[in-house]
Amino acid sequence: MNLTVWQIGTLYPRTRVYTLAAVNSCAGRYRDSAPVCKGNRGMIAVGANGNVYPCHQMSGYYEQHADILGNVRETPLASLLSGGRYLDEVCTTLGDLRKANQKCGECAYFERCNGGCRAIALALTGDKLGIDPSKCLFWEEGYDQKIAALLPGYETEC
Repeated sequence: MNLTVWQIGTLYPRTRVYTLAAVNSCAGRYRDSAPVCKGNRGMIAVGANGNVYPCHQMSGYYEQHADILGNVRETPLASLLSGGRYLDEVCTTLGDLRKANQKCGECAYFERCNGGCRAIALALTGDKLGIDPSKCLFWEEGYDQKIAALLPGYETEC
């Protein structure tokens, strides 16, 4: 049985491998053109009212701020997925984030964490391109090394 701790990582005892949630790019695989969130490129969040969001965790913020990216009751889903505000939002790249966010742009760990989770950044800073403080803490305090020390005999995927 695998063990997943949300926003920390997953342990695979059978293969003696673990992954860390704070690692979004393996060393040498980073690219500025990658999306800020790989999750919202593979699924669309649709509310009961038909409004679309980059992810369900952000839906409350978008509703509260009347930031409507599209509505499937008014516009066919195929149209929303091929152009407009929704597509612009989910196609935001790591390069865009790096330019908009000085702390991320200057961070030595950015190419590993990719700026963290946009939903967490939005919830804690009110800025979709803000910092994800949980990932800053993880990397700046060396939790990648601390976790590795707790798991002798295990290897990380990255």
